[in-house]
Amino acid sequence: MTAVHHLQNEYHASLSEEVRTEFQAIEELLESIAIVRQFYKTIAIQQDFATVSRLLIYSGVLALVTVISLTLIYRTNSVTVPASILPVVVSVGIGIIVSPLALFVTYILRAATIARRTVSVGPFVPP
Repeated sequence: MTAVHHLQNEYHASLSEEVRTEFQAIEELLESIAIVRQFYKTIAIQQDFATVSRLLIYSGVLALVTVISLTLIYRTNSVTVPASILPVVVSVGIGIIVSPLALFVTYILRAATIARRTVSVGPFVPP
């Protein structure tokens, strides 16, 4: 679009009406492509956010159950799990507890990367 604007501005006086019309058509086509690109980007990001919402609910409930379980298991005055496997149980539990945050950060970084690398050059079109 910038190249079309540059050519139109620089050679405006020497261009025939037919060439100006063609430049106008090219510019409109490029704007339409930019709008469609924004539309598909919006759909992709919305689908990603819908997916991450479901995954966060599932992993969040699992993390909550894990926190409650670890709180009940990790006691000093009673033996609920053999001491030899307690470090493994606690390590796996901490991994499960942190998984919703890791999932959230991953999807947010992905959406931010998509938004940054697909900057809109066309007009803003409200939904």
